[in-house]
Amino acid sequence: MGEHKHLYSEGLINKFKDVITKYEIKHLVYVGLPPKDVFRAEKQLWWVDVCDEFGIDYTIIELFEPWAKKLSEEGFDVVCDDVCSYIPDRDDSLLLWSHGPEHVSKSVFEGCISRLSKVYKNMVVAMPYGFWKQGGAVNPFEEHKWHADISDLTSIGFEFVDTNGPKDKFGDLYGVYYE
Repeated sequence: MGEHKHLYSEGLINKFKDVITKYEIKHLVYVGLPPKDVFRAEKQLWWVDVCDEFGIDYTIIELFEPWAKKLSEEGFDVVCDDVCSYIPDRDDSLLLWSHGPEHVSKSVFEGCISRLSKVYKNMVVAMPYGFWKQGGAVNPFEEHKWHADISDLTSIGFEFVDTNGPKDKFGDLYGVYYE
């Protein structure tokens, strides 16, 4: 896998590639990425390698304005906006919301997914599996508001893909939504 080491499961990465191929994805909308000088584990960049492999361009949506500015300075195509209100100007986009759904309440997440499903034909989400304590010390939008379980995704139309660790032990939970 490209230059970035990753801790995401091969199951998620393979499913992500399958969605890209099956639905001929040409653009990725990635939600929320911290700039390098704040914190960015290499595991957060696995999708860049996949985009490079498939020739996909991407846009990052970042709500926290100081981070959006820094990401832009790093050379990323960034829009400072809320994923729940952002509408891409093209219809071949795949939404990847990785480690972000837990930063809004469960009801806001469900409402946002309902709205986004009218905009995006395909979505991939990754979030902590169960309890992960995290505050919003640097970015006020980083506080964890809820702790997801598999049924939280499947009940709103996502296909459960994989986990990469046990619940409540810093594992991740992955799901894919299809048109």
